[in-house]
Amino acid sequence: MLIMSVGAQNYSWTAQESGTPEWLNDVQFVDNMHGWAVGDNGTIVATVDGGETWSPQTSGTTEKLRSVFFLSDTLGWIAGGFSASSNVLLMTEDGGANWTQVPHDIPNEETMLKGIQFYDADHGFTITSSQNVYYTSNGGINWEKGTFVDNMSNIIVNDLYVISDTSAFLCGKSKITSTNQTRPSVFDNIVHYAGEWARHGAGDFTTGDELTAIHFTDNLRGFVGGRNGKIYTMEADENIFPNVWYFNFDSDNGTVWSIDFADNDHGMFNTATDEDGKTIQLVYHTSDAGETWSSTPDSIPDFLHATLSAGDTENAWLAGSAGQIFKGEPKDPTSVSDHASFDFSISPNPFISSVRIESPESYQGIQLSVFSYTGQVMKSVYLQELQESYELEGLDFLTSGVYFIHLNTVDGKLNSTRKIVKF
Repeated sequence: MLIMSVGAQNYSWTAQESGTPEWLNDVQFVDNMHGWAVGDNGTIVATVDGGETWSPQTSGTTEKLRSVFFLSDTLGWIAGGFSASSNVLLMTEDGGANWTQVPHDIPNEETMLKGIQFYDADHGFTITSSQNVYYTSNGGINWEKGTFVDNMSNIIVNDLYVISDTSAFLCGKSKITSTNQTRPSVFDNIVHYAGEWARHGAGDFTTGDELTAIHFTDNLRGFVGGRNGKIYTMEADENIFPNVWYFNFDSDNGTVWSIDFADNDHGMFNTATDEDGKTIQLVYHTSDAGETWSSTPDSIPDFLHATLSAGDTENAWLAGSAGQIFKGEPKDPTSVSDHASFDFSISPNPFISSVRIESPESYQGIQLSVFSYTGQVMKSVYLQELQESYELEGLDFLTSGVYFIHLNTVDGKLNSTRKIVKF
C-alpha cells in the first residue's frame, strides 16, 4: 500500500489496491470492514478487511454500474446502465458472492438507473437518467413511477435519501412554470402518497445552483450540497418536518459530489478543485452535526470525480477515477517527528512573518501545510516543484506559539514534519 499523508489535515488517506483500472462510480461500507465499489464495464470490487484487500465480484454484465447500496454485509443492490434499453438492477443475499439480475418492470426506455437506496428488504427507491423516481415495496421486483405534483418543468434529479418505508428526499433543480425561474430543488413525498413528489425548496438556496448530493442523519437532520460548493441543512423543529433549508457552509470550491455521516455528529463531504492543471479531491469534516466544518480540507492530488463512504467515526473511503480507492483515518496532529523522509531545513526559526524552506535536492509535486499544535490547518500551498529554496510568506497573521510545517510529495513516498515557533 501507498501511504499518502497529504498535509496536516483531519484524516490521513491511504491508497488501496483496488485491482481494477476501471472508473469507480460509487462506494459503500456498512461497517469498518465490509465494503463494495462499483464502476464501468460491470466492475464490482469488494473487501471484508477494511480495504486491505479488494477482490472482484462477477456482475454478469458489461454495463456501467452507477450506484451500490447494502442494508447489511449480505443484502445489497446495484443499479446502472449505459445505452438504450440497458438499465441494470442487480441483487445479492450473500455479500456479492452471487449477483443476480432482478426481473424488474421498470420500462426499457429508462436507459439507466443512476441511484438506488432501500429502507428495508422490501421498500426502496431508484432514480433514472430520465429524471424519474420509482418506488418498490417487494424488494425491487415491481416498481411504481412517481409523479411531481407541483407546477414544475425541466426537472433534474441527482441524488436521493430514503428515510422510511414510504418516504424519501430527492435533490436537483427545477423550473418553476409560473415564474420561469430555474432553482435548486429538494423534492419529497412526506405529505403525499409514496408516488407523489412535491418541491420542497424553501430557504437559503442560491438561485442558479443545482443540488447534487443529499444525506440525512438518524435524527432526521438533512444536509444537501450543490455545484457551487455550498452545504445547506434542515431539521425538524417543533414537529415541523420537512422544515426550511438554511445555508450551512461554503467550501468555495466546485461540485459537492457526496455527503456521508457515520453517526449524528460525525460527517464529511467531498468536492474538488483544479490547481496547476491537476484535479485535487477535497474532504471537509464535522464532529458537531454540521455546526462547524473543517476550515481547511483534506487534499488528495490527481484524483478526479470521487464518491465517499464513512464506515464509522474512525474510517472512511473514497473511490473514483482509474480504479482509485483511498482509506481515510483520523490523524493525530501532535504525533509528529523531527525525522525527515527527505532533507530540508527551515529558517529563520523562530520567525516573524515568513520562513525559507531549503532543500539540497529538487522534488516534484509538494503539498506544504502549516498547522497548529491542535491540528488546525493554518495555511496550505501546493508546489509544482521545490528547487533549492521556497519563501513561505504571509504568516504574520499567526499568533505567537508553536506550529508545524508538513511537506509530502504527491506520490506519497516522502513526507516530513518540522516544528517552528512564531515570535
